[in-house]
Amino acid sequence: MRSQLVNHYPLMSIGWINHETPFLKWTEPTLEQAAKNLIELGAKAIIFKPIGWATDNYETILDVEEAIESVRDKYPDVTYIRLNCANDHPDFLKMAADWANPEIECLKVNSRGGFYR
Repeated sequence: MRSQLVNHYPLMSIGWINHETPFLKWTEPTLEQAAKNLIELGAKAIIFKPIGWATDNYETILDVEEAIESVRDKYPDVTYIRLNCANDHPDFLKMAADWANPEIECLKVNSRGGFYR
């Protein structure tokens, strides 16, 4: 993603939240390191746009807030903004519902004495 956007947004970086997993090439840099790199290049404001998954927006937001606080402690003169998770967008939610609702209805119709009555 960075290689596609770097010409438009030279001070852009992608950081990962690693949960007790071994560092793999695609999970580096951490969110804190990505922010630190940008600040050391001269950024005065950092905008965080969490991706999150459909089932973990709340956890993702908490993790990002924790990372922001960690960086803010070291660089208090920088402005930090956290946007909503990308999958909070109504179009994403509609797409997920359009996919899930027929499956749920099928389960209701086909389950006799099962989960749905």
